[in-house]
Amino acid sequence: MKRLGILILILIFVLGAFLRIYRLSSSPPTLNWDEAAWGYNAYSLMKTGKDEYGVRLPVFTRSFDEYKPALPSYLMIPFISYFGLTENAVRLPSSILGSINIILLYFLVLTLFKNTRYALLSAFLYAVEPWAVHMARVYHDANIALFFLLMGLLLYISAKKRSYLIVFSALFMGLSWFTYNANKLLVPLFLAFLLFCDRKYLKSLHTKYKRISFGIITAFFVIFLYFVLKGQMFARVGSTHIFTLWTGLPSNLKEFVFANPVYQMFWQIVGRYMAYFSPANLFVREPLEPATVLAGNSIFHPFEFVPWAVGLYLLLKKYKNKYLLALIFLAPIPAALTWNWFQPGRALTLFVTFSIVIAIGLDELIRFFSLNIRSVKIFLYLALVGFLITRAIYVFDSIHVQLVHRDSPNWQPGFDLIVPKVMAMERSFETVLIDSPHAQPYIFYLFYGKFDPERYYRELDLEAIGTPRHSFDFGKFIFRDLNWQVDKNMENTLFVASPDEFQEGGLAGFRSETIFDVNAYPIAMLVYGI
Repeated sequence: MKRLGILILILIFVLGAFLRIYRLSSSPPTLNWDEAAWGYNAYSLMKTGKDEYGVRLPVFTRSFDEYKPALPSYLMIPFISYFGLTENAVRLPSSILGSINIILLYFLVLTLFKNTRYALLSAFLYAVEPWAVHMARVYHDANIALFFLLMGLLLYISAKKRSYLIVFSALFMGLSWFTYNANKLLVPLFLAFLLFCDRKYLKSLHTKYKRISFGIITAFFVIFLYFVLKGQMFARVGSTHIFTLWTGLPSNLKEFVFANPVYQMFWQIVGRYMAYFSPANLFVREPLEPATVLAGNSIFHPFEFVPWAVGLYLLLKKYKNKYLLALIFLAPIPAALTWNWFQPGRALTLFVTFSIVIAIGLDELIRFFSLNIRSVKIFLYLALVGFLITRAIYVFDSIHVQLVHRDSPNWQPGFDLIVPKVMAMERSFETVLIDSPHAQPYIFYLFYGKFDPERYYRELDLEAIGTPRHSFDFGKFIFRDLNWQVDKNMENTLFVASPDEFQEGGLAGFRSETIFDVNAYPIAMLVYGI
């Protein structure tokens, strides 16, 4: 029976890894700006040991002034070294770790419940969940942070039998703390919970391993405070926290009583917190955030609602597993403190606990409807396996057909076609003027142009771009809105813009080349004087 369970786990892993890794470069169709930023910084670190701003071996890289964690970039370096600066090299680390999470979840559930059925069902569900597959392909920092947290928790629980594992648990918890914005709050809260609720267990561990673990967490805490004081740790939070909605205290007593802003803000937070438990958000609607949408899918499969409800009841009434309950309670807090009403990327830890809850509920429902008749139970399990495989096929279709054709505008399409053309021509011109309605377009020119980092350092004027960054120009490359009536008088200039930008005033006296997308739609024109 044990061998059969391992064989089933291997098959589940192969299915999940296939969904996460197959044709990474074609779906989503192009990189978004965060992916391009991590990828180019990895390329720069590989070539020079410095990020795009010339900072050597950063913990956080400035990027778009939100100071991204640099760890995803470091993980990309071996892949970029082997595959080159490509979409596959950027996405593979997250997809591989997302695949490994299937195995981690199996062993975590097995450790928590001593139940192989729960463990296999949890792994199978996680392997084909729309959120888990999609986020492993695109949401790198959140997915990597989830891997570190799951590994840290599994090692923490396993340290009850092997004390030395607590040292590695502390290390992985610390890495999760520094890898994603939501985990900067979630991990300290969870560590505080463990310190309070597991006092007796922690005291029973070998003194040497406790001291080493304490030293590791202390080191992470000191580094955390250092980057808080530098303004890098919570730079992203400055533009996303919910208190951007704060309108201030009213000037008169009537407004304070009947439109109390403190009361309103409290319920704004509560509403956002509860949104992550909303059946409509979890099982019915597509997410609203563009990068989190897997076309035609909600976060979970709709059929999982009833098992979810049953599993929550069992977890609360029967199992009362403190680790899962703590994560369920704590995981939505960071997301609830942002202005987004529902942002799935910030709640991956919650969703993985829900996959476990759904597995518990499914097993209980099968046990109930089978009346404990072995043949009926086997039939229901086989029917469930068949149904989950059909859901996996649907997820596959969503990734490689629906997302590509319906949602490609969410992924800054066209830069992969435009930039190589521009870079092949740029040496013939003194100036390259790029019309830039897209956010942070410069990073695509660095990434898809495989721009030499040393050249970029020489051509980037740190004083001119300012802090926060208000200019993305470097060297001959100028990024701003094109005013063709005026700009056409610029000499020895290559203009890059949408064909619509050149209509007023015409192209008399200029040569042009139109670039088309895969659907033969014109996406850009390269225009220069005769």
